[in-house]
Order: sequence, then structure tokens, then C-alpha cells
Amino acid sequence: MIRRVGFVLLGLLGLVFVAAIAGILFIAQIDVRSRVEGLASSRLGRPVQVDGLAIGWTNPLTVEMTGLHLANPIWGSTPDMVSVGRIHAGIGLWPLLRGEIRLSNVVLERPVVVLERDPAGAGNWTFPAFGAKPSGAARSPDVLPDVVVADMLLKDGDLTFRTSSGHLLRVHVGQADLSAPNASAPIHLQAAGTYNDLPLTADMTLESFTALQLVPRPVTTEVTVTSRGSVLRFKGTMTDPINFDGLKGAIDFDAGTSAEASEALERPRIFDTKLVLKGFLEKHGDQWRVTELDGVLGNTSIAGAVGLDEGRRGKPDHFDIDVDLGVLDMKWLTDRMSTNTQVATPRKGIPLQVEENPGETYKVRLGVKQAVYGRYKLDDVAVDGGVEPGKIVLDKLAFDMADGRLTLTGTDETAGEGGHLRLNGSLTKANAARLLAMAGADSSMLSGRLNAGVTLEMTGITTEDGMKSSRGQAVLAMTSGQMSRQFLQMASIDVRLLFRKGQGTTSVSCFLGVMSERNGVVTVVPLRLRTNEGNVFGGGLVDLLRQTLDLYLQSESSTTHFFALDLPVYIEGSLTNPKPGLTLRSGARDWDARTAEVLRLLPPELRKVSTESRCGG
Repeated sequence: MIRRVGFVLLGLLGLVFVAAIAGILFIAQIDVRSRVEGLASSRLGRPVQVDGLAIGWTNPLTVEMTGLHLANPIWGSTPDMVSVGRIHAGIGLWPLLRGEIRLSNVVLERPVVVLERDPAGAGNWTFPAFGAKPSGAARSPDVLPDVVVADMLLKDGDLTFRTSSGHLLRVHVGQADLSAPNASAPIHLQAAGTYNDLPLTADMTLESFTALQLVPRPVTTEVTVTSRGSVLRFKGTMTDPINFDGLKGAIDFDAGTSAEASEALERPRIFDTKLVLKGFLEKHGDQWRVTELDGVLGNTSIAGAVGLDEGRRGKPDHFDIDVDLGVLDMKWLTDRMSTNTQVATPRKGIPLQVEENPGETYKVRLGVKQAVYGRYKLDDVAVDGGVEPGKIVLDKLAFDMADGRLTLTGTDETAGEGGHLRLNGSLTKANAARLLAMAGADSSMLSGRLNAGVTLEMTGITTEDGMKSSRGQAVLAMTSGQMSRQFLQMASIDVRLLFRKGQGTTSVSCFLGVMSERNGVVTVVPLRLRTNEGNVFGGGLVDLLRQTLDLYLQSESSTTHFFALDLPVYIEGSLTNPKPGLTLRSGARDWDARTAEVLRLLPPELRKVSTESRCGG
């Protein structure tokens, strides 16, 4: 929004500049129109054409001009940078004799202005006559000639700004009024119109015409832009007002709704809620920075900093976002997103495609004090990542969960028509009982600290498509804890359960589960549990594509109670409706023979988790 408003104000200020240039044209050569065109073209370094010119010899002098055309540079996208249907102005005679230009009763009808930059970053609004340098990084501030416009009325004007990526920003000014009683008085500009069809009004006060002629001395500036229920204010200084550059000052944005902000920024309408932001804005050349950022989004606090580096022609803009949020209600957020976003029916799964030539790139650091979704709470959420051409990088996604810490890293890179996804994750010292409670299971079944690790790699257009050619591994381990005796007796088919339920808990010396995934099929082996009152092993298959499973559990008869039958328990069927059962055959099959090989092939970070479990090979 800040950047867009800058372009709008630059255009409005540019129209004032056009009026000043027009004044120079009026008095340069008053007898022959062709000589006026020639002198103006020489002064500006570009062709100038005037269709009609009439001068009234009074005090002040009156000038009526029709069909003014100022050519664009040769690299521009349109023949004219500026065209004006009609210009009327009065020129003070006595100030003119002193070499000063004082314009009054200025009327501009149907002005059309096209602003754009060349590949080196220089704007088409810079002219050799005023000492402008071609490179954006080396540009000197443009100084306004010795001109004062006492009052001006602009009707039915259009401003187009072509961004470095070729996108058009369109401003239509229905009417604008400018007034400045004298050279030392503040310049007041009011305008009403639309920005990309969004209605807005602008109120701008600059220090004076004298101050504009003294740049790079900072020029005091106040700006207020209003659109429906949203207001953007800036109060500070500029060292290059003609280029809307060298800004320093306080900025605040109060959106009636965030949906209006999305519309102004030409972003999809994600949700609709209160958005208030305050900060300190600085702009130098192609770099924008808002620091000391403070505000609210809905009921969530926001603090941090945001930076924008405008990409030169053909290059993406780059955003640096460093923001901390307070308590974020994820259900509230997703409810508003689903209510206010109209999305076409997507393909199954999450898209993996990455833009090779994005219009914008990002570096993001996001902190959330607490993310809440219903009864689930995630504390100290930290996100570090970015978007690059052809690549999305997740340097870190971490949060506290169940008294432990979950951390994810990964990348998604362009691969053919889709993307290639790599993910690595770890969970350290999580409370098993709390994890069971979060999953809706009986939290008394298992307690202790769990560690876990996972890797996943896939290529495809979506995650569902990529699952068909994916591979991954996961380890879940516990070195000490407590388990419900009832669960152990159920796993060992202990006949004592016929008379009474198992009471209390038994100590867990180790728990280890290893899963290997390939092409959507997960092999669970080994699955081991050692307790003071019996050991359990297991394994099996889970087909994620067909949504089926075939798992077994079996107790070791040498470690269980006399009344334990130690029969294999199998669980098979669909993931949504599994069916348990018993069998007389051994559940071991060939899983134990594969355990050592599976553990050996684990990547180092996962092998470390399995080794620390002390369950052996």
C-alpha cells in the first residue's frame, strides 16, 4: 500500500510539475508556435508538440493551449509521456520581468501521464535539463525551477505507472485542486479519483515552492490518503519530492477491513478483519523500509519491520519481513479465510509447483507467541524461510508442542511441470500423555518423554501425485516411561482380563518404532516395546494411496505372565475403519530379519534417535 500510494502522489506532484513546465512554454516565444515547440524540446531534451496556442496580452498574461504532447524516451512503452487536452493559465507580468514565473488560474483538462523506469532504473520523468543522472542508485534530487503555481484545477486526468515487472497501476483523477498563496506558503493539494478502480481521495501538504527549489534540504510533507473506510497517513520530510524520494517520517495505516487493504495491494481477498499499523518509513531510491512497526490484526498484536527492494525492469521485487505476532487464533483465521475467499475446486493434495520467474521474492522471519486452534495450543512458533525464483525454502518451522519442541526444515524446487519437495523434521522430549490427549486417545495408556525424527522426499504436481514416487523414513523412540498394565495385558492376550482390568502402570525401558516409506507404502519395522512385565514387538504395512493397513502386535512369551496367551494381534482394513483380530500363526513373519538392515540404512540424524532408545537392533 505504501509503495502504491507513493506512485499516486508522485503522479499528482508530476502534474504540478507539468503545469510549471507549461508556464515556461507559454512565455518562451509567444509569436510562433513552432518556436515554442523548438525551445521546449531543446530545454527538455525531448520532442514537444503543441496543436494550438493563443496568448492574451493582459496583466496577468493569459495563455490558452490545446493538444500538448511531451514525448516519452525512446525506450518508453507509449509515444507520449504526457499529453494534455487543454491548458489555461495566467502568468504574472511583473514577476516575469524579474525572471520569476508566477502562474494563476491554471486549468488542466484531460491530462494523461505515463510513468515508467528504464532497465537501469532511471524514471522517464527525469530530464537532462535538470541535471538528472541515468542510474537509479546515483540519481541526484531533481530541483523544481523557479516557478510558483498559485492555484490549479485539474479535470479528468489519468496516470499510469508501469512497474519493473510490467504490471500497470492506473490512477484516474476526477478533479484535483492545488493552492499556494505565495512562494513561501505551504502547497496544498487535494484530489479525488480512483486507483485501479478503487475510489480514493488524497490530501497533501508540501512546505513551499521555495523549499522545493532548495532540495536536497528536507521538505516538510504531510499526506493523507482515504479509500472507503481505510486511511493512510504520512508525516515527515522528503529530500527529492519530484521523484517522491528521500522520505523519512511517521506512517500509520488504519484499514476499515483488511479486505480493503488486499484490494488496494491487488492481492486476493483472504479474510476481512481489523488492521491497524504504525511505523517509521524511509525510502531511498528503490529501497523502502518500515521499522518500529506496531499494530493489530483482528485481536492479534503485530510488531517488527518490513522492507521492499524494487526490482529493476524484468527483475522481481524483494520483500524482507521480520514480524512478531501475539496470540493467533488459527480457527478464527481459517474461518474468515473460508468465508471470504472464493477458491476454485483444487486438485487433490497440496500444489508443489514453484514459479520460476515470480514477480516478487521474499525473506520471512515470523514469530508467534501462541497459535491456538480450538483446544490445541502451540507456543513460541518460529518461521524462517523465503521464496526465490524456482524455489521455496523453509529454513525453520519450530514450535513447542506437548512440552516438547517440533522443528521442520525443507525445500520445494521446480521439477518439470511440478516440484521436488524435501522435508526433515524432529520432535524432542515431547510428553507422550499429552500427545495421546491431543490425538483424542486415553492419556493414561503411556507417559514419558518421546523423541522422533522424519525425512520425506517427493516429486510431483501435488503432494498426492508426488506420493506415488516418494520416499521417506521416520523414527519414534522413548528411553523411559510408564505404560498402562491394561494395555500390556491386552497386547499379550492375558486371560486375567476376563476377571478384572489391569491396575496401575509398569515401567517402560524402551520403545522404538521405525517406518520406511516408498511410493506411498509405509513399512513399519521394527516396532519394539520393553517393560518390566513383558515385551511386545510388531510390524506391518500402511498403504497411504489405497488408505489400507495390515499391522500386527505380538508379545514375547518368555517375558510375559503365565496367563498370557501371547497370540499375534492383527489390525487390517481401511484406515478409517480398521478391524482387529487374532491368529494362531506367528506374527513375526520376516520382519525381524529386516530390522538390522532397516536401522543401518537410516540417515545419521534418525539413526541417532533409534540408538538412544537402547532397544537394540
